[in-house]
Amino acid sequence: MLAVVREKTGTVRQKRTVETKTGVSVYYLCKHARKFSCPYQMRYFKPEVAGGRFELYEDGTHCCDTAEYKSGLTRKQREAVDLAMKMRQGLGQPTQLIRAMLNAQGDEVPNAKQLKNAVSKAKRKCSGPPVLTTTDFGELIEAEFATLTPETDLHEVVCPVSDTSAPERLFAFFTTRYLLSNLSKTGATTLQTDGTYKLTYEGNILITLAVSDQARRLHPVGVVLIGNMEDTITYERAFEAIATALDLAGLPAFVPDAVMSDGDPCTTAAVASCFPNARRLTCYYHMKKQVQKKMGPKRVPKDRRKPILEELRSLQLACSDDVFKSAARRLLKRWMDLGLTLFTRYFKRVWVKGPLRYWYEGAALGSVSTNNGLESLHGRIKRFGTLRKRMPVGAFVKEVRRLMEEWSRASETQPFQSVPPRSLSLEVKAFHWSEDPSHQEFVAPQLRTGTYFVPGSCAGQMSYRRYGRCDLKPRRFKTFGQFVVWSKAYYRVFHNVHGILLCTCASSAKLFICKHSVAIERMKYEIDVSQKAKALPIDFRQGRGRPKSVGLALSMD
Repeated sequence: MLAVVREKTGTVRQKRTVETKTGVSVYYLCKHARKFSCPYQMRYFKPEVAGGRFELYEDGTHCCDTAEYKSGLTRKQREAVDLAMKMRQGLGQPTQLIRAMLNAQGDEVPNAKQLKNAVSKAKRKCSGPPVLTTTDFGELIEAEFATLTPETDLHEVVCPVSDTSAPERLFAFFTTRYLLSNLSKTGATTLQTDGTYKLTYEGNILITLAVSDQARRLHPVGVVLIGNMEDTITYERAFEAIATALDLAGLPAFVPDAVMSDGDPCTTAAVASCFPNARRLTCYYHMKKQVQKKMGPKRVPKDRRKPILEELRSLQLACSDDVFKSAARRLLKRWMDLGLTLFTRYFKRVWVKGPLRYWYEGAALGSVSTNNGLESLHGRIKRFGTLRKRMPVGAFVKEVRRLMEEWSRASETQPFQSVPPRSLSLEVKAFHWSEDPSHQEFVAPQLRTGTYFVPGSCAGQMSYRRYGRCDLKPRRFKTFGQFVVWSKAYYRVFHNVHGILLCTCASSAKLFICKHSVAIERMKYEIDVSQKAKALPIDFRQGRGRPKSVGLALSMD
């Protein structure tokens, strides 16, 4: 049965997969169904219980050899284009010949635009994309890009490190002196990296390197164009290229505290080799996506999948390593008691004990927890750079130069922020929170210390003494539910190594600033909020609409 399925899957494409209690059903359509109205369908059932039967169902027959195309030229018009291309052999314009052939057969002649597009596609099909050798690529790099020195213009795109000795080891690092200077800013402690594909005809991969500031704005550092093989050596060369470029530009060396990426083991090995003291952070979005994929194969009931994701959302807010280990231990025990043995073992092996375990906020508090900024940047490259089409590598290099200069100037317009910005709505919340008599009474005795505790939303469910005991020894959590209550009962406000007040609440973990830290600044350091924030009610929400063309008669700054 498996041999028959393998033979038939060569002419079909997978539509969807349905998991049931007894097995998995996979539905297929004809792989040319998007071109033709082919009615053929196939369903393959694989049992996952003892004694189950393999089943294969088919409906309809293939008609791809005779069916008309859903859009574009008709079948006879396409045959005429292919025949004319063979007769011309790349010499002269085949357009007139195609028109003459269709008129002789009595078939409809396509309009000029359709015919031009069909001929261009046929030429590409016959001769392929323009060929650029590694020697030509090296000459292109030398001709297009200047040498990086401390006197190079800030926004001049340079390629300080390149290797064109072999196609499979192709390597070119592009950056500007201004983008490199962002690595020296206060708060640039986490290096983010990710790769994107389907950009060139040759299958080259683009690796992006960036850092995020305290305003959660992504600042690209550089991009690396490599061959079609992504491995540990490639990422090691990318990290080393940053050090080389900084040295050539006369900028201080960069040693990150953490490196953020997806679950690629190549990145993990490269980080351990180049930055042995840096933490290898895992993007929370990628982690959650991988866990969702494993829920079916690991036999997690459908009614338990959403609660598990809610539990992971609470666990992701763990504010330290010890808290995460203790809470994860209690969560794994809960899953084992529910009979989720396979899923529990998988989660413990990969996301609690494995090298990808640093996906929670406490792994690098005050830093990014996802790579969504890089993913968005890759989307903009494909949308506005390549226009979602594969480009010849030579043309793509020129497009990279334009994009890098654009990013460099944009980074100067919106410079790297080392302090999280305050919004008006945040100042309003902080002002009213600090004016609350119960909050003032709770915080006042702590103002002489450097670490402060503030009440949270679940303060009524746990005493402050009990919270303090668990804070000193997180192993005292008896259940995962107790950890959830503890994490919301009280929050710790403290200074990080850069002197910025951070809080262990969810808002500070995501935004790097919250009403508690702003209130402590007002109560302890007399860094007051604006007069406008004091005049607004506590339920004020800043509008998202366009500002009015006419100003107010009276405004309070």
